[in-house]
Amino acid sequence: MSTSETGGALHCAAHPGTVTYLRCAQCNVPICPRCLIMTPVGAKCRQCARARLQPAFVLTPVDALIAFFTAAIGGFILGALASLLTSLIPFLGILTILFPIAAGVVISRLTRRILPRKHGLALKIAVGLGVVVSVLVLGLGDFILHDPTSLLVPGLAGPLLRNWLFHFVVNPFEVLFVALGVYVGINQIG
Repeated sequence: MSTSETGGALHCAAHPGTVTYLRCAQCNVPICPRCLIMTPVGAKCRQCARARLQPAFVLTPVDALIAFFTAAIGGFILGALASLLTSLIPFLGILTILFPIAAGVVISRLTRRILPRKHGLALKIAVGLGVVVSVLVLGLGDFILHDPTSLLVPGLAGPLLRNWLFHFVVNPFEVLFVALGVYVGINQIG
């Protein structure tokens, strides 16, 4: 009778020089204390303990494209709506500093509604991009609302971008709020 049948000493599968009395709770392979990972159902080897998402939760490339499209379009619409509201009701302009945080919440919820139960880094990046798009559209709001074709005039994009970046230098708190909006959106998406 061998030692494995009597419950005696075994040799670890990963470290053959190490004597052990432990086995993986799932595959029954001998493991030493250096190899084991404690799980709610007992000690497991590294291969069995590795958490795997079920296929329904895994983000496919098509899902990632849908997430980026949803976040970008959602950010564009939010930025245009905020620009329209601030042009119609001027005293709302002071609230635009909080706009990125609200955009992060709305875009993350929209993305979660379109792609429920999906997880991945691409979702977080998409939501962050959506927040940045919404702030960019809010900054270009007058052009987008009144004459969007004027943005296609050669030589206009450079001055607009410089003006937008200068605005962030003059008002560094707005950069902070954009970062907060991205952070809130990423944390909301999970």
